[in-house]
Amino acid sequence: AEDTSRVGSGHVFKSTDAGESFTDVSGNLPDIPANWSVLHDGQLVVGTDIGVFASCDTTGGDYVRLGTGLPTVPVSSLRFRPGHPDELFVATFGRGVYRYVFKDASRRCAAEGAGPSVVAPTAPPVVEPAPVSCSSIRGFASVRLRNTRRGLRFRVARKVKRPFTVDVFRESRGRRVVTEKRVARFARKRRGFLWRGSRRLGNGFYFARFRMRSGGVQDARRIAFRKRGRRVRVRPGFHASRRCRLIRLARLTRPVFGGRTRKPLRVSVRLNQPGSVRVTIRRGRKVVARKRFSRAGTRVRRLVLRDRTRLRRGDYRATVVARAGGKAERVTLTARRL
Repeated sequence: AEDTSRVGSGHVFKSTDAGESFTDVSGNLPDIPANWSVLHDGQLVVGTDIGVFASCDTTGGDYVRLGTGLPTVPVSSLRFRPGHPDELFVATFGRGVYRYVFKDASRRCAAEGAGPSVVAPTAPPVVEPAPVSCSSIRGFASVRLRNTRRGLRFRVARKVKRPFTVDVFRESRGRRVVTEKRVARFARKRRGFLWRGSRRLGNGFYFARFRMRSGGVQDARRIAFRKRGRRVRVRPGFHASRRCRLIRLARLTRPVFGGRTRKPLRVSVRLNQPGSVRVTIRRGRKVVARKRFSRAGTRVRRLVLRDRTRLRRGDYRATVVARAGGKAERVTLTARRL
């Protein structure tokens, strides 16, 4: 008899072996029929009974509604205009045909937030704003921190010409963990700069947060560093915001834990699509904590390492491994026990 155990459990499936097997890539699509799908420059576009949705890539998982102005009616087909691969026509059941134009900034994927208007073909030509895309979210090309004789040098390369803000937070004072005590702010910067006042910072652990609004959302980067005397050393990462990858977010509460206040180490993970997550915390080669989430959805999952006297001082590495839809990703974060 034919296996019907999976009937009703998904709406979009993908095969990479000529139909021998299929993987459910429905992700966060509404639980309604999917009628048509097309590929546009590495992203999956799906027509459903309530409109059109797009994901960041061909693996599905995290979908958002494509455009605005389209009635909430079944989509019967999706077609690209011959010779114009960025012009999509959407045929609906009983409500006519609509047109959507992909702009250059949207060639990678759709993301959170409203996209451009979907206009009927009978309307006059309009210039539509580009939708929020995974590429446009990345306002920063790179951020760096370097110690010089005159102070800390912040080096910033931007992908978009928008101002950014840098905040510096202190995380420790001696063996005492402090809670995000902001010691400096530099607003509306448009290029890298030198902070001479950093020479007056006390010894301890800090991090610098770079923020920029891009594509209607915020691009934020963090660099941890340690000040000891006149020396400043950049620390391994403790925060990874990836947004358009399988691991959407992986972070530690702060770059330090323990100390006199016995602050625990918290690891938070969020995926862009349902999958499994394994979090392992090590000091050197020794495993001190491990947890597996076999059915991790798109909600935040956490592992808390309580500070205990048997934990030695030093660096602890949290390795996050996520698996979904036949692919795996790994992120390693580091915090120091004081």
